Amino acid sequence: MTHTESFMPELPVPTRFDDLLDSTILANLATIGPDGAPQVNPIWFLRDGDRIQFGVKGDTQKLRNIRREPRIALSFLSPDDPRHYLELRGEVIEIFMYDDLSFLNLMARKYTGADATFGEVGEPRFRMTFIPKRWTGQ
Repeated sequence: MTHTESFMPELPVPTRFDDLLDSTILANLATIGPDGAPQVNPIWFLRDGDRIQFGVKGDTQKLRNIRREPRIALSFLSPDDPRHYLELRGEVIEIFMYDDLSFLNLMARKYTGADATFGEVGEPRFRMTFIPKRWTGQ
């Protein structure tokens, strides 16, 4: 069953998308810029139950966009089957500033199997917690 933008079901997201949400693929983060234009960036993410967490460096356009407009979209595309994808739309409900490497290392271990080889203690970073409200995919 395919869902289109005109019909985006509410939660829960079906388990047939667990392979995408539990994988090491990148998510595409869509935010709205100050002029109303969309901005899309690939990001690392962690699934936390029905929430998605991701990190943003301080003083970035992504951070400014989300602070101004917390409604975002995330999309996930299977590298093995381009017909298998998921889009989540919802809202960032928490922006947590941290200046150690704990969350960055957690994501780096998921994606690389080791702690991050970039970033510095004391550098402000932000952990975003996203709650999806609607989904579409196949």
